Amino acid sequence: HPQSARQAERDHATDDGGHRPGPGRPAPGAQGADPELFNKHAQFFTEEVRLWAEETLGATTDRRWRGIFGVSNGGLFAIAMTVQYPDLYGFVFPFSAGAGSGFERSFVVEEETIQLPLFVYSTAGTLEPVFLETTREFAEAYETAGATVEFSQNVAGHDDAVWQIEFVNAVRWLFEQEVE
Repeated sequence: HPQSARQAERDHATDDGGHRPGPGRPAPGAQGADPELFNKHAQFFTEEVRLWAEETLGATTDRRWRGIFGVSNGGLFAIAMTVQYPDLYGFVFPFSAGAGSGFERSFVVEEETIQLPLFVYSTAGTLEPVFLETTREFAEAYETAGATVEFSQNVAGHDDAVWQIEFVNAVRWLFEQEVE
């Protein structure tokens, strides 16, 4: 097992021949941009990191108490994981979910692709219109599919400080929900 999840992530990032995501190369969360890299990242995240966290840190195996969080491209990745691995996650916090130009959605949030109960807290800023639109569309799709959804909009851009505040709000909101 890796020394730490962070080190494992760094090691995994070079599994594609040493090429890290960067300008002109989408990160693994952008499934439509590089499906092979996305699938490797998803497998690493859902199998290796999850099992490491369960064995090393005593992380829960109970879906109701396991969640996934991501911002920007990582927000898209978090959404995709609730669709591709619905039996693993009981809550998701996709913040400012989006990717650069050329991104094509290759997953759909709908009643048939998610597992309920599912709790979704998402947020985006009015100064990041593409991310706001994408995040809102996914929040609406989750709600239509039967998930419990809270959407927060801020006067902000693509901003780590806002995400930190909203993460606290998301956790507070989650603890207020009735989980069966």
